[in-house]
Amino acid sequence: MTARRGSVLIMALWIIAILSVMVISFAFEARQQAGIDIYVRERNRVSRLIDSGRVLGEVVLLGYMDAPDPEIKGGVPEWDDAFEDDRWVVEKYALKNDHKCTIGPIQLDESEGEEDDTAPAAITVKLKYESAKSKIDINSLTDEKGFEIFKTILRNSGIDDELEVEVADADRSGRKRHNLINLLVASWKDWRDEDDTVSRGPFESGSDYDYNPQDDDGAEKSWYEERDEEDEIPVKDRRVPANGPIKQLEELSYVRGFRDFPSVLTGGRLYDNTEGDDGSSKRGKGDKDDESNPHLTGIMDNFKVSGGLKLELNDETREKDLMTILSPMYDPDDASDSQDCADLVQAILTALKTLPEDEDDVDETRTWWPFKDMSDLEKRVDDVGFAEKVPEELKEYIRWPGESAASSSSGTTGKDKKGGASEGAEKFSMTIIGESMGMKYVVEARCVVENKKVRYIEWSENEITSEKGRD
Repeated sequence: MTARRGSVLIMALWIIAILSVMVISFAFEARQQAGIDIYVRERNRVSRLIDSGRVLGEVVLLGYMDAPDPEIKGGVPEWDDAFEDDRWVVEKYALKNDHKCTIGPIQLDESEGEEDDTAPAAITVKLKYESAKSKIDINSLTDEKGFEIFKTILRNSGIDDELEVEVADADRSGRKRHNLINLLVASWKDWRDEDDTVSRGPFESGSDYDYNPQDDDGAEKSWYEERDEEDEIPVKDRRVPANGPIKQLEELSYVRGFRDFPSVLTGGRLYDNTEGDDGSSKRGKGDKDDESNPHLTGIMDNFKVSGGLKLELNDETREKDLMTILSPMYDPDDASDSQDCADLVQAILTALKTLPEDEDDVDETRTWWPFKDMSDLEKRVDDVGFAEKVPEELKEYIRWPGESAASSSSGTTGKDKKGGASEGAEKFSMTIIGESMGMKYVVEARCVVENKKVRYIEWSENEITSEKGRD
């Protein structure tokens, strides 16, 4: 009898244990399912926040050029009246004048009837005007005026007009000496143009410059195909001339000349850490003297890929940007002319940061004041002490306030055939942040504004569960 009771007790304990495990399992599964439900709900919620943020960003992008100037009282902008007409006027004004703005964070209150566990959500949108950077649009350097600018940039980087290099022929049949500037400019021209004719460089025989002009300074499709095959480049990594605007500056590294001498783009000694175009061993500084192996500053920092040939003078304008467009207007062999050029550059930079004498209202939040037009620039550089005449052609290289990139771009061709931005398109970066229940979802996008429409050219989404590592 005692043994039977013991067996019953053991069986009861086993049944209790099994039931306990089942209850715990069901509880765990229920909790897990609840967590999944909450995640899905909040994931859908932040997705809707991202869509809302995109719309808010587009509202500002499409109306920022029409943002009115505020009334200044005591050095502080007054927005009350303008705010009644346009909820986003402050953000539009910031994008127009400071080339960046932040919308939000906008707190969204929980809706009526929602459970207490639904925390308020928030949307933040950050916009930055990439085209405002004071650099030259590489895609606009496609005519004689543009090639003159390109030559100036190469000279300023440390390349002498007479510097020659030995590289493989355009038809890959042998090797020949080329003037380096000719090689670079002609190769860029062939990469960008739509014909299959190999170009000569800008230094033509019989002109003021006679520095080894060659009929094959440039390179067309066949050169790249043969070079890639010789270098055993994987098919997926091979490149041929774009025959149109390039989308990223990195594409320059594939172009003949730049491919042979990457330090032209990145800086350093001309021959340092470069390979021979025949795939031979690396050549170092010891192989060349300083005259034939100059130290270069690199030209990548001079360029952008949108906005046209004209510069927008703003708080990001650098001395080298102004020297690039002004140098061709002065005689480099005339010491007095060169000094006038340098003095004008400094006068423009000083005037940008100096409050105009006829400014009625003082906006103490500003650190620079844009030039209204050429007359305003001439007057203000005179006010800061530049006594010489400002070259009249300078006005062709400046984008004045209210002038869009499209209208100021020379040679605009509209949307390029590969789906990128047109040469005159205004390019922006957009960051959209949606937050809800501790979940943070971030979209990093780039877009262009053309014909009163926003078109996205890059879109990347990332869920972030920690604030660490982000602003």
